[in-house]
Amino acid sequence: MTLLSPTAAIVAGAIALPAVLALYLLKLRRRPVRVSSTLFWNAASDDLQANVPFRWLRRSWLLLLHLLIASLLVLAIGRPTLSGAGSAARRVIILLDRSASMNAVDGFSSATAPPTPSSSRGPATTSPSSRDQSATRFDLAKQAAIRIATDAIDESGASVSIMAFAKEPVLLSPDSRSSGLMHSVIQAATPTDQPADLTAALRAAEALTLDTPETAAPPLVTLVSDGGFSEPRATLGNATFSFVSVGNEIPPDNIGIVTFAGRREYADPRTVRLLARLVNAGRTPLSVPLVLRLDDQVLARRAVEVPASIITPGVDSTPATSTPGEVVATFEISTGGAGLLSLAIDRADALDADNTAWLSLPRAQPPRIVLVSPDDAKPESGTSGWVLADALAELPGVTLTTMTRTEYEARAGERGLPAVDLLVFDAVSPRTLARIPSLSFNAAPPIPGVMLSEPSSEGTYVLSWRRTSPVLRDVSLDSVFIARPRAIRWGGENLRATLTELATGNDGPLITLAERDDTRDLIIAFSPAESDWPLQVSFPVFLAGAVDTLTARAADLSEQATTSRPLSIRTPSNLPSVSLDGPDSITATTQVGDFGVRVVFGIPSRTGVYRTRPPIAGSEAIGVSLLDATESSLVTRRELSIGGRAVAAGSAGSIGREVWDWCVLAAITLLAIEWLVYAARMKV
Repeated sequence: MTLLSPTAAIVAGAIALPAVLALYLLKLRRRPVRVSSTLFWNAASDDLQANVPFRWLRRSWLLLLHLLIASLLVLAIGRPTLSGAGSAARRVIILLDRSASMNAVDGFSSATAPPTPSSSRGPATTSPSSRDQSATRFDLAKQAAIRIATDAIDESGASVSIMAFAKEPVLLSPDSRSSGLMHSVIQAATPTDQPADLTAALRAAEALTLDTPETAAPPLVTLVSDGGFSEPRATLGNATFSFVSVGNEIPPDNIGIVTFAGRREYADPRTVRLLARLVNAGRTPLSVPLVLRLDDQVLARRAVEVPASIITPGVDSTPATSTPGEVVATFEISTGGAGLLSLAIDRADALDADNTAWLSLPRAQPPRIVLVSPDDAKPESGTSGWVLADALAELPGVTLTTMTRTEYEARAGERGLPAVDLLVFDAVSPRTLARIPSLSFNAAPPIPGVMLSEPSSEGTYVLSWRRTSPVLRDVSLDSVFIARPRAIRWGGENLRATLTELATGNDGPLITLAERDDTRDLIIAFSPAESDWPLQVSFPVFLAGAVDTLTARAADLSEQATTSRPLSIRTPSNLPSVSLDGPDSITATTQVGDFGVRVVFGIPSRTGVYRTRPPIAGSEAIGVSLLDATESSLVTRRELSIGGRAVAAGSAGSIGREVWDWCVLAAITLLAIEWLVYAARMKV
């Protein structure tokens, strides 16, 4: 038998048992009373002896009874659990945590581990002598799960299901009463580098218990984990829950990269600024070497000081908490090339998965814009004239080429367009649209199902706009007046684009973003020359934001692949399937959707560098990072809250059934017996 709350039992016993003894040691002095007969003198003399404040305890069955009752209540407060007493549950579901933190080696010591050079080809590794100091948390969790399953089957005759979980739950084995099968299934389980999502696992476990008859004993869900996740937002219905914790309470030596982001400078696209955030799970401040690479080329080396974790003492019954120390490191590099950036911690520690992070760097080049105008640009044609051309030419680093509609149609159909990043149509709706982002003023691009209404004779102000859009987040449009507005309409079965309304006037949408295949088209349903917009500062700001968004000139580089979300890439339409070769091998078929031809590989299970097969331009190498502060902190829990009820960690060896209610029932029974005996003796 074990106690789930031994501290509470010790405190309660230290208070209750001395209090019971004090009742027999201390007696209040009674006030003297005259009596009418000498028959009461002997009793009064005996009673006076009992009024001595301190005296030796006498042999008393009543004292032993009261001590037994108090001990039972104290034991109930300690929540006693009988090992192997899960026989009341005829069905047991074991949740096996296989998240990234379960790969940690609690016995790791940096004092005996030499630094190991890391590589952009995969996560940092450590020497066998340093990594074999003890088993990983996942190894300990599998041993505990095997003992739990064996006890449940051999001693209780229960059926056992095994469900492993990280970001997503996976049922490894349905109900079985074969301890040999459970042993094989658990031993074959493999860990991942994904963060843990206990909420999803509990919901999956609850779904498994829905077919349990109401007359049967409630099923038991047992979690085997280090507790490295946020508080779950799920319940288990009528199922009971137990928690087996693995891992040391003191986090081991571990430094992890939890943020890695970057951005090309707008004015100078060759300048790339990078930011990284590191956390220290240990209780000792450390100086760690960082290595920044572009593919296999070392760009920078730097040592950073990472402060130790901060221990916050607990209050009352609240346990102490540990907050990892953290530091931010910045880098500035100059490169116009494309490749795979990697930032690595060049030292060994308890967890490998968070020692390297990757970031895809696109090639830097000034945007090349082609402005297409009508063949005969008259004022009545609704063109913007020199206003639009001058505003585009003033953008920093822009290469602007102008051509008429006839020239555009001829070059697009026969000779081919020059190298161009953005097409700007000024009151021109071409017959065909290349797979190039476009910006259309006072005309609808040739997208099936998209059109413009006739110009309205009544002007309108911009009534509302989407301030969260990258195109409009830096502009104010409430004072823009359009003299002859048009409205953007779309719909129909042949619509093959996704449209997002960005700005609205009296008659409908004025600015809309259309996403088709691999490109995006921004549609403005009026001519700037027929509004007062060019006279306002928001017009050049809008153009800069539109060019930036459509060409991704100064795009953030923070959208990298991680083990917490599905990985997808664009592919040519002639590829039926694509494979990823790396720490894992993944193959997926291509899918045609509203956003073009893509292949979705699901959530990667391991960090590292993956390469596409066959090679795909722009996605030859993909770096998958962990970037999760909760996993890198390596914090272990000894208590969880499930459905508003605190559940303390129990024994790692077997399923335990709480029997505190038996203790309370026994104490009540003894009190009732004492009262009945007393009432019978006092009856006259």
